[in-house]
Amino acid sequence: MAAETRHPPQGLSDILGQLHHFSKLSDITITFPECTEFDDDEPLSPMRRLQIAVLYYCGKSNPPDALRSFTFTNLWPYPLSQTVRNGGVRRFLSAILSFTLVISKDEGYEAIYCSDSFMDFFGGDFNELLHCLPAGLTTLSIKNPLLHCWTGSALPQFPSLTSLRLDNMLFFKPYSLTGEIVQPKDYNTLEGFILRHNSIEQLRLVNCSMDVPEEGFDADRTWARFINKGLREHLPNLKQLQIAQRGVALGPDGQTIRGSGYARLDVGWGYLEDSSSDDASRDADTVAFEKIQEVLRLRRESYVN
Repeated sequence: MAAETRHPPQGLSDILGQLHHFSKLSDITITFPECTEFDDDEPLSPMRRLQIAVLYYCGKSNPPDALRSFTFTNLWPYPLSQTVRNGGVRRFLSAILSFTLVISKDEGYEAIYCSDSFMDFFGGDFNELLHCLPAGLTTLSIKNPLLHCWTGSALPQFPSLTSLRLDNMLFFKPYSLTGEIVQPKDYNTLEGFILRHNSIEQLRLVNCSMDVPEEGFDADRTWARFINKGLREHLPNLKQLQIAQRGVALGPDGQTIRGSGYARLDVGWGYLEDSSSDDASRDADTVAFEKIQEVLRLRRESYVN
């Protein structure tokens, strides 16, 4: 059984407060209204008040006994930390197995890319929200409209995670100020988050990119290296992998040309497609992907037999 709230009424507290009476309700999707403009300078905007209210009243309510899946759609990157830290949201989501977050955008999304709210969201509030999820989570899906890096001092850990989907996320390498060598699985970044979850069986990366440093393309930061030294060595249970890049142009026969999978920061605009990698690197990426698909096929066959 599922419930969907597209436009929460004035009696929001009454609605959320009664959910526990629907003991067989297993799936809740809350879709916030679409906004035509993101106002980073308005701390009390209607959208921000609505999001805070939903999180607040979820935290004050008891969840249905059967609740196992929760989805937020059109969530805007407003500060949420103070709301989720009260512990109520964690209690409301304590038994879910699947969590999906779809972050909203407007038509002028380039202008909010480097806004304080958007940067703060992925640097802190996003992690606070994920830390509310239970350790027993098995499925996590984050759909982001803007290519952005996710980092933090203490990323969450889900020992039972088997399925992960990430859209428009950047594989960003942290640079050590001390010169200390840090292994990829120990990064407090997207890459480290993935490689620390050796329980993952299904991984889907949609329009994700490797960051290209300001000084130029780094041969040690390639998809081939991530696949060969990362996925193959640290995810022994991986059985299905999809790496889908955005099409950046139409070919002479109308076909979509695959994106490079690399991006460089353009201050004021965000991360843009970068094509500075050479043909050899791109060929190595393709070979690595084809080889791991063969490895995964053999794993699946071995699992079935």
